[in-house]
Amino acid sequence: MQDNGIFMDNREVAALFKELADLMAISSENPFKIRTYENAYRTIRGFEGNVLLMPKEALERTPGFGKAVVGKIGEIAEKGTFDTLERYRRQVPAGLVEISRVSGLGPKKVKAIHEQLGIDTLEGVLAAAEDGTLAQIKGISAKSIAKYIPSIQFLMEARGKVLFHKAEEMAAVFEKWLQGIFPERPIQRVGTLLVFDNVVESIDLLMVGEEEQVCSALDAHSISYRKEGMGTLILEGSEIEHRIHLTSKDRFGWSVIQRSASPAFIEGLKEEMGQKPSFEEVRSVFDSCGLPEINPRLWHDVKSIDQARKGNLPSLIKEEQMNGLIHFHTLYSDGTASIETMVKAAIERGWEYVVVTDHSKSAGYASGLQVFRLEQQWREIEQLQMRYPQIDIYKGIESDILKDGALDYPEEVLAKFDVVIGSIHSGLDMEEEVATKRILHAIQNPYLRILGHLTGRLLLRRAGYPLDIKAIIDACAEHGLAIEINANPRRLDLDWHWVAYAMQRGVFLSIQPDAHSVKGVADVRYGVLAGQKGGLTEASNLSSLSRGAFAEWVGGE
Repeated sequence: MQDNGIFMDNREVAALFKELADLMAISSENPFKIRTYENAYRTIRGFEGNVLLMPKEALERTPGFGKAVVGKIGEIAEKGTFDTLERYRRQVPAGLVEISRVSGLGPKKVKAIHEQLGIDTLEGVLAAAEDGTLAQIKGISAKSIAKYIPSIQFLMEARGKVLFHKAEEMAAVFEKWLQGIFPERPIQRVGTLLVFDNVVESIDLLMVGEEEQVCSALDAHSISYRKEGMGTLILEGSEIEHRIHLTSKDRFGWSVIQRSASPAFIEGLKEEMGQKPSFEEVRSVFDSCGLPEINPRLWHDVKSIDQARKGNLPSLIKEEQMNGLIHFHTLYSDGTASIETMVKAAIERGWEYVVVTDHSKSAGYASGLQVFRLEQQWREIEQLQMRYPQIDIYKGIESDILKDGALDYPEEVLAKFDVVIGSIHSGLDMEEEVATKRILHAIQNPYLRILGHLTGRLLLRRAGYPLDIKAIIDACAEHGLAIEINANPRRLDLDWHWVAYAMQRGVFLSIQPDAHSVKGVADVRYGVLAGQKGGLTEASNLSSLSRGAFAEWVGGE
C-alpha cells in the first residue's frame, strides 16, 4: 500500500485509462483524444515498475505520455482516480461500459442501443436480445444476437467476483487494518483465500473474539457492518464482501477447516475423529483423526481423506521445485524486457533453463516475428548462451494455431526451433467440434511440443471456446505432448479440474508464466497453487525437470 493508502498495480491503473477511452467513445468524443488514452492503457500495462511510484520526470520522458496522461497518473496516485474519469462516469450511465465488454459490441453499437432503445444495463440488453428488439439496431443481425447472449450471461455471472491475485492484495490490506484494531488476536485467512480457486467472491478472515466485543470496537471506529448468522460480520461498501468470522481460541483450528473445506470433506473428518478431539490448531484436528495433515488445496476433495488414511497422499508440487522458465515474451514481440533481462531473472531464481517463446508471424497484434527477425533473435540467443553458460537458453516460439489447425511458419522454419508452443489467439468464436478438430489437427504436427492456454479463456472477461478436453488430453498422451498450466492469474488454463486426468494419462503438465515482463515471472506461484489444487506432483510437471532431463526432453528422448 502506498503512503496515502492507495494500492493499485499497473493493470488497475491502465484499466482506468481504458475505461475513460470507452466512455469517451460512447460519448462520441474526438477520436484523437480517445486514442491518446488507449495508448496510455497499453503503455502502462507493460511498465516494469509500479507506474504510481515513478518520478514525474521519468513519466514525462516516457514515449506517448503527454502532460495530460502524466497529470492523471499523479491524480491516481493521490486519490485512486482522476477528475476527468469521474466527470465521464457521471455523464455516462455506468451500465454502458459494462455493455461494451460484451463480445462483439463496440462503443458505437452501445451508444445506438442506449439512444434508440433506452437500454443502459446488461439485463436490458439480454432481454432485448431474447425478445428480438435488439435486431432493430443497424449492424446487429439475428446471428450476432445469438453470440451476444452467452457473453452477456457470462459477464452477469462474473459480477461481485475478483481474480485470486487481486483478492490476495485486498486481503493483505484488510488483514493489516484488522490486526491494527485487534493487535493481540490471532487472524487467519480462510475460505477461497486459503484453499485457492481461480476467482474469489469474498475476503474471509477468521479471528478469535466474541461478537459483542468486536462489534463494540468496530462501532468505535465508525465501521459500517451487518451481522450474519454463526458469528460473521460483513463490512459494507467493498467491491466484494469482506467478512470477519469469529470463533473461540479452543476451536480456532476446527473453524479454519469449517470456513474453508467442502461439506463432504468436513463430514469425512468428523467420521474419522477420536473420542477426545482437539480443535485448537489445524494440525491438532488431523491428529485427532489419526491422519497426516492434508494440504488445504485438497480440502475440496473428500477422497484426500482416504488417501491420507492409506498413506498415499500426493506430494504436491512446490514453487521451489520449479526449475525452468518456459513461455515468456521479450522486446522482440509484445514483452517489455530484453532476452538478457529475462535470463538474468531466471538465474536469480536459481533456475537452470529458459525457453524464449515470442509470438509468431501471424500475431500482428503482438509484433509477431517474421523469419528475418527470428534469425536475428537466434543469433542473440547464441551470444547470450556463451555469456551465461550456467543456464541453458533454448530457441522457442509461441506459434499461432491457425484456423485450419496448421502451425504458423512452414516446416523448414519450425524444424529450427528447440521448443514449439502452440496456442490459439484468433478466430476464438468456435463451436466445440470446430475448436476440438482445430487443436487435434495441430497435435499431429511433429514439431509441436506444448499446448498453450488450452481454452483461450480470460477469467471474468470471456469464457473461452468450448472443447472436448478429454479427447485433447488423450491425443496429447498418444503424441507425447505436454499441456501448459498457464500461470497468468487471468488465465490459469489448463483448469485445475483436468490435472488429475492428464496425470492419469501420463501427460506432462507444465507450469508456465507466459511472462511479458520480469514481474510476470512471479506468476508461477499461481500456477503452482492451481497445480496443487488438481493434485499435481513434481514428477508430472515439465518445468520441474532438471537441466539434463529437460535437455533430453527437448531432444525427444
